[in-house]
Amino acid sequence: MNSHGLKLFYQVAATGSFTKAAEKLCISQPAVSSQIKRFEHEIGVQLFQQQGRGVVLTEFGVALAEKAQNLIALEQHIETFIEDYRLARAGNLHIVATYLPANFLIPKWAATFKAANEQANLMITTTNTKDAFEQLINYKADMAIYGGGMSERPKEIVWEELYEDELWFVVSPNHRYAHQSIN
Repeated sequence: MNSHGLKLFYQVAATGSFTKAAEKLCISQPAVSSQIKRFEHEIGVQLFQQQGRGVVLTEFGVALAEKAQNLIALEQHIETFIEDYRLARAGNLHIVATYLPANFLIPKWAATFKAANEQANLMITTTNTKDAFEQLINYKADMAIYGGGMSERPKEIVWEELYEDELWFVVSPNHRYAHQSIN
């Protein structure tokens, strides 16, 4: 069975008009009429009958429209399910991070994300750099956030730099390194 034909049939049945269905689907009315005729021929059952200047559903057409409505609702539900998962609005998101990001950056981000994506489950693990990369490479984590140098980055991972961190060496004014430049 041609699912496209079923969807067109459902739109005509739902709107009660070939013209309104065509407008809703942004296609021409003759194209809708032609494809409905082809669908009726394919399934071997008449779906509409003439009544005055318009058409009405046959008894079978009414029953098929109810079934089609269930199928289209299920299809929309599945599309939403896929989109929610793809955009991490639902499902599990496992983040591994080194100490600084896990304790100072991720909590605020996680709260913001969770407020917008209540159905998503966040799992955040604090670990060292090597373990974070291993978990990511072995698909045990979806994302890794670490504070470290460029040399530690495995080549098989896609990177995005979030911040460039400037570190300061601070000592007491009486310390032997005070007022000196340290490399």
